[in-house]
Amino acid sequence: MTGHTRVPRTEITGVYGAVLKRFSRKMFGQVPEALEVMWHHRQVLSTSMGMGRRAAKWHECDDDLKSYAHMAVAALVGCSFCLDLGYFQAHNNGLDEVKAQQVPRWRESDVFTPLERCPAAAGAGEPGRAGGCRRAVPGRGARRRPAGPTGRARARRRPGV
Repeated sequence: MTGHTRVPRTEITGVYGAVLKRFSRKMFGQVPEALEVMWHHRQVLSTSMGMGRRAAKWHECDDDLKSYAHMAVAALVGCSFCLDLGYFQAHNNGLDEVKAQQVPRWRESDVFTPLERCPAAAGAGEPGRAGGCRRAVPGRGARRRPAGPTGRARARRRPGV
């Protein structure tokens, strides 16, 4: 990684900024550079953080596979902070450290099973390699809403409509 972003970093200021810096230091040990870059557009920052919080609640995919995908993307884009963070989170969650160290070399490494290579391939944007993963992951069929009285899947109702 070159260490330079296309959008310049800026100082995080204000009450919201102080809270953000405190929590990021508590969670990560430092203020990530991405926060200083996204501080230019706080709506993007808030949306990104909200999406991250909601995605952390998903339980459709095994946590180990999610960790491999996150670290593979971090290695692909060259974010050393993201890769270190993924490694330490994996360490704290009991993920195999040998595999976590091999994530940047997941294509050549022989420690991964075909199932464990799927999230890395999908994260790296290799649809040809990730295409067979839906069949390899047990229980990954399309989920449908329960059928209504007509036998067809019920549409989601919006409040106030």
